[in-house]
Amino acid sequence: MSARRALGAIGVAWGAGAIGGALGAGGLAVTVAFGVVAVVATRGSKGVAAVAVVGVVCAASGWIAVIDHRAVLDAPVPEGAHRVTVRVVSDPVPDRDSMRAVVVPLALDGVEWAGPALLARGDLGEIRAGQLVELSGRTTKRPFTVRGDAIAGTIQARSVTVVSGSSMLSRAANAVRDRVADTIEPWRSSSAALVAGFLIGDTRMVSDADLDAMRRSGLSHYVAVSGSNVALFLAAWWLLSGPLALSVRRRSVIGLVGLVLFVAITRAEPSVVRASTMAALVLIGRATAMPIDGWAALGGAVVLLLALDGSLVGDIGFQLSVAATIGVMAGMRLFRDRTPRWLWAALGASISAQAAVTPFLLAHFGTMPLVSPLANVVTAPLVTAATAVGMSAVVTGLPAFSILAEWVAGIVLAVSHLGAAWPQLGLAGVALVAAAAGLAMTRARPLVAAVCAALAVALIVPLPPPRVPTMTVLDVGQGDAVLVTEPGGFTVLVDTGPDPVVLRRALNRHRVRRIDLLIVTHGDVDHVGGLEGVPSVETVWVPEHTELPDVEAWATQIGARWRRVEIGTTVAAGELTIEVMGPARRYASDNDGSVVIQLSVADGPTVLLAGDVERVAQRDLPLLDPDVVLVPHHGAATSDMAWLSGLDIGLALISAGRDNPYGHPAAVTLEAIGDVPVCRTDLHGDLVVVLATPSALPCDGD
Repeated sequence: MSARRALGAIGVAWGAGAIGGALGAGGLAVTVAFGVVAVVATRGSKGVAAVAVVGVVCAASGWIAVIDHRAVLDAPVPEGAHRVTVRVVSDPVPDRDSMRAVVVPLALDGVEWAGPALLARGDLGEIRAGQLVELSGRTTKRPFTVRGDAIAGTIQARSVTVVSGSSMLSRAANAVRDRVADTIEPWRSSSAALVAGFLIGDTRMVSDADLDAMRRSGLSHYVAVSGSNVALFLAAWWLLSGPLALSVRRRSVIGLVGLVLFVAITRAEPSVVRASTMAALVLIGRATAMPIDGWAALGGAVVLLLALDGSLVGDIGFQLSVAATIGVMAGMRLFRDRTPRWLWAALGASISAQAAVTPFLLAHFGTMPLVSPLANVVTAPLVTAATAVGMSAVVTGLPAFSILAEWVAGIVLAVSHLGAAWPQLGLAGVALVAAAAGLAMTRARPLVAAVCAALAVALIVPLPPPRVPTMTVLDVGQGDAVLVTEPGGFTVLVDTGPDPVVLRRALNRHRVRRIDLLIVTHGDVDHVGGLEGVPSVETVWVPEHTELPDVEAWATQIGARWRRVEIGTTVAAGELTIEVMGPARRYASDNDGSVVIQLSVADGPTVLLAGDVERVAQRDLPLLDPDVVLVPHHGAATSDMAWLSGLDIGLALISAGRDNPYGHPAAVTLEAIGDVPVCRTDLHGDLVVVLATPSALPCDGD
C-alpha cells in the first residue's frame, strides 16, 4: 500500500469516528449518506465502497464510544458503607497520602452487580491489575474522568482482601513485571526507574520532575512503549522460543502469542496497542505469504483499532503515537542524499516526527519543545541501547547488564534536563520556526537571520513587569496557587498547588523566574505539594500557630529566609500592600489555621485570600470589606454561609480542579455567593485580576 492510500484510509477512519462521536446518530446518518453518494457516483467502485464501509463502521464506533462514556457517568452507584467485589483494572498509583486504582464492580454485599467503573482509594497494598479483590468501604456517586476514561464514583477502601488470582494471561504479565522490578530495582535511582519505563512503560517510580524534563525536552515518548520496544521484545521472545521459531510460519504464530503477552505486560497503553497491531498484521502477512509493508500495516492497524474502539479518536496517547509513526516513516528519506546517511536519516525522522505531532501538542498542551529534534537524535541510540541491555538483564539476571542499562539511562536523563531548560514554543514560536525553515530552503539567509532573531527575542527575553499591580489565580488543578506582581518587579506567590510540575508550567506561562515572597497558608498537599516547582525564592512566610517542618527545612535548604507570621504582619512594594489578617489563634483544624491575606492597592480594589479557613476561623476574622475574594477551601461547603454571603464583594474567584472528586465548588457555596460574578479555574483557566481600579475587576478567564 502506498503512503497516500494509507494516510487516506487513516483520515477517513479518524474523521468518521470524530463525526460519529460529535453528532451521534446524525453523524452516522451523514456518513452513510456520503458513502452511498460516493459509491453511486463512482458506479460501484470497489475501492470507494471499501472506503465507505470504513467510514460507516468508524462513525458507528465513535457514536457507541460516546454512548458508553455517558452511560458510565450517569450510572447509579449505591452510596454508603458496602462490601464490593471488584476486578482491578489498573495497577495502584500514589494519590496524596494513599493509593488509587480503577476497578470494575462484580458484586455488592454478596449480590451480583455488574456496576460501572469506580476509582478505589486507600491502602491498596500489593493488589495488581487483573486480580479479583473485595473492598470494604464507603462508596460515593461522583462522576468524573481519569485520563479520558469515565468513572461513575469512588470507593474509599478501609480493608482490602484478594479473593482470587487473575487470569492466566494476567498472571504471566504480572510475573514478567515482577521479574523486571526484581532485576532492575527501579526504586534504587531515577536512572533505574527510567529503565523500567523503557522496558514496560512503568513510570510509577520516575519522579515528576524527571518526567517533566523528559516532556519539556521532547523525550517522553521513550517511556510510552512503541514500535522499537515491540521489535526488541519479539527478538528476545523468538530467542527464548528456540527451535520452535525456526520456520517463518511458526515464528509468526509464536510472535502473535508474544504480542498478546506484551500488550498485557505494558497494560494495553494506546501506543503499545497501535505498535503491536502493526506488528501483528506484518506477522500475519508473512505467515500467509502476503507481505504487508509499513504503510499498509499502519493504515490497517489504525482503521481496525478505530473501528473496534471509537474512543481512541480523542485519546492523546493514540493521536501522538500515530502522528509520530507517520512522521518517522515519512522522514527517514527526507535527507537521503546526504552523508553520513545514518545521521541524516535519524535527523530527518526526528524533525518529521516532531512536525507531525506539533499540532496535537499545541492543541493539548499549548507548547512544543524547541530542542526536541536534536535531543531525539542524541538520545535515540542511547535509549535503544539501554532497553536492549535492560532486557538482557531481565532475561539473564546478570547484575552487570542492569548496572550498564542504568548508567546509559542516566545519560538520557541528563540530556532531558539539559533540553528542558530550552524554550517551549507556542503557536507564534512554531510559526517563526516554520518560517525560518522555509526561508532556509530558499537560501534567503538575511531573512532567516531576522526570523531567528525575532524568535530569540520572543522566547528568551523576559517579559517586563506589569504596568499596574496584577493578581493571577493560577490554574494548577485541585489546589491553590496565586501569583501577585507589581510594576517594580516585586513578585509574590501564595501557595504552590499540589504538583511541582504543574506549578512550574504555570509560572513558565507567565515567564516568572524568581519569587520575592512565598506565602504558605497551611500544610495541606494541595497548597504545598508544588514546593519543588518554585524557582529561586528570597523569603518564605508560614503560619504562626501551625508547625510546618518540611516547608521550613526546604526553605533553609535552598537558602531562603523564613518566618512565622502573625496578624498585622505587613509588607509593602510600590502601590501594593500585603497584610496578614489571620489566623487569630491555634485551631484544632489545620484548615482553620490557614494564613489569611489581604491585598490592597491605593485607589484600587481590596482582595481577600482566605486559604482553606472554615466556619470557626471565619467567625474570628475581623470585619472585612473586600472587593474580591478567593473563596475559601476551593468553594467547599465548609464555610459559614452567612459570613460568605455577608461579604459585599464585586467578584468571587474559585480555584478548583476539573472533574475533581470532591464536588468543588459546592452548590450551597455558589448559592451563598448569590448574583456576584464568579470566575473559576476549572472553567476559565488562569484568572487574571488587574489591581488598579474597581472597574477592572472582571478576570480574563470570564
